[in-house]
Amino acid sequence: MRRQHGQKLEIIPNTLETCGEVIERSLAVAKYQKLVEPFKIGNVELRNRFVMLPMTIEKVDNYHVTDDLVDFYEQRAKGHAGLIEIGSCYVCDCFGTEPKYHTTTGACGCWDDEFIPGFQRIAEVCHKHGSKVAAQLQLCYEWRASGDDPLLSYAPSKDVPSGPFVGMPEREYTKEEIAEVVKQYGQAARRCKDAGIDIIEIHAGIGYMVMRFLSKYSNHRTDEYGGSAENRARFLCEIIDEIHKTCGDDMPILVRISADDLMPDGNRIADTLELIPIIEAHGVDAWSVQAGFHEAPRPVANQIVPEGEFIDLAKQVKTVTSKPVFPGTRINTLDMCEKVVTEGYGDAVGMARQFIADPDTARKVEEGRPEQVRPCIVCSRCLDNIFIGKPCQCSVNANVWEGVEVGLPQDKPATEKQHIAVVGAGPGGLEAARVAAERGHKVTVLEKSDKLAGLLTMAQVLNANIEPLVSYWNEEMKLHPNIEIKLNTKVDVDTLRALNPDQVIVSPGGGIIPIDVPGIDGKNVVKSEDIKAMCNGIVPEGKGMIWKAAVAAIKAQGGVDYAAYSVKAADGWALVETKEKSSDATFNPEGSTKRFSTSTCSRAPQKEAEALQGNFGGKGEIDEVDINGATWTRYTQTGTYYMFTVAPCGTTVRMFIDSGITWEDAMPMMQNVTLK
Repeated sequence: MRRQHGQKLEIIPNTLETCGEVIERSLAVAKYQKLVEPFKIGNVELRNRFVMLPMTIEKVDNYHVTDDLVDFYEQRAKGHAGLIEIGSCYVCDCFGTEPKYHTTTGACGCWDDEFIPGFQRIAEVCHKHGSKVAAQLQLCYEWRASGDDPLLSYAPSKDVPSGPFVGMPEREYTKEEIAEVVKQYGQAARRCKDAGIDIIEIHAGIGYMVMRFLSKYSNHRTDEYGGSAENRARFLCEIIDEIHKTCGDDMPILVRISADDLMPDGNRIADTLELIPIIEAHGVDAWSVQAGFHEAPRPVANQIVPEGEFIDLAKQVKTVTSKPVFPGTRINTLDMCEKVVTEGYGDAVGMARQFIADPDTARKVEEGRPEQVRPCIVCSRCLDNIFIGKPCQCSVNANVWEGVEVGLPQDKPATEKQHIAVVGAGPGGLEAARVAAERGHKVTVLEKSDKLAGLLTMAQVLNANIEPLVSYWNEEMKLHPNIEIKLNTKVDVDTLRALNPDQVIVSPGGGIIPIDVPGIDGKNVVKSEDIKAMCNGIVPEGKGMIWKAAVAAIKAQGGVDYAAYSVKAADGWALVETKEKSSDATFNPEGSTKRFSTSTCSRAPQKEAEALQGNFGGKGEIDEVDINGATWTRYTQTGTYYMFTVAPCGTTVRMFIDSGITWEDAMPMMQNVTLK
């Protein structure tokens, strides 16, 4: 079918298959429509509501921007992130000025005009692809100081230890030093403006210096910078005033704040709601809301923290401001992003690790390809590297490791198309196949087992966060027409000769990294290879009667059912309407709300509950509840419920019930949990 379009003839697909694909993609775009709508921060319009939060990725050279760092941000701009934030731009020379500061060397300097060209490079490449850029101005030296360093650690109050290094000598800011720091913020902001940066962000969260002035936990001053909310906010307000003075009122200012610092005697959400109007009166255009403090006893970002745990803080901030608000702690799925912007939790959504895992996250949503978004598994390998001063690495995105030296496969099409054979369908083999296919090669994947993803298939039994990655690989292989999968195929020389490929990639899978500790070879030590052997019906060497019985049981039931449990819909109940009944509602355990979620655990129920209670500083109550003949260990904390029990297969399972669901509302759903 053809239509006249100006002077150009377009061919309109009319096959059922193609029309079906068009309809499917249209539905995918519609599901996440709110996320791809533009919105404004001040006078700056963003193409969508995806904000790449600031992160320090250790890709600088003595505080200067490198080619690798420019490439990192350009990849995310090519991926259509609406706003890209440059993390931790230091406003002062860490050791060359007074007061003397402690910090890491892994982020960008912004204390001298010599840094302007580097910021300009980042702004130019991001603008070229339609993304706007914010620079996060930072003052974060105090918590990194070494006790062996003769320099004192600065703080609002000398009686409060700075960060994790408890017991370091403290030095209280003088008023003169505060005034100097305020000027340093203003000059740093001016340099960012000169470089073409669109938005200035002030980091006033998680225990960095500005937050230490805001928090009742760390600010015990008795002068005009301490005590009342107005006084604790004075330092930040003076910084904002100085930035407006140096950059003009047309430069949008974004403030990142911990709405609950999770510290004893620290700021709670009520304190933040009092601070917001005071600070905003000085000219704030948007709020980035997180939770936590560096030394807080409660975790905020790792796998044990349920996704979306702190989005309600942003929703409460919205009650005292008309400016855009977006949450940005422990969010990494599209369904949670959609929940944030459609259910009033925020006007946009901030993510960091997800944009490390997949720089194309936003673009794939815009194009109706959400199933192709590579998921972050919240393993925090990126943070593990950064915290010890090594360049950022990602467990699911190898491109982060080398960056500009490798480039994106779609940017480097093959000059000569070849037939590539990939032996082994673990994550390494599948990524090799994907990259080769993206470059235009024909790929044949050969796997001896009956499923893709290798050891990840087993790993997802113990870690539910890996399940989306396994699903991603399975879907990704289907989407490339030039990839052929051959399962149940034992590869030998004759197999490869018959296939006659141009190149062969061998990806046999990973092995155990030995740890040299006493007792590592003991019979009481369970290794991943032992679990693998057991799942394959083999008694691991040196294991006793219990292992033999487990293997026999596995063989009797035909192998391991990797779904350790299933959940059936409770009649008349919908998670999307947690306060009301709905006659036509369906229950989806992997649904967008994540208010009632499932996972597996490695320890006994009581131990899991006690460990969780320890992560929350010993708060909350542990008890037992009998439901349908099964005894559940229940941990209750701030209105949320964590339920643990052992399924008949021997796996400890966990049900998480969000604070948006009362216990009475949750019971009909719990009564329909089927363990197997």
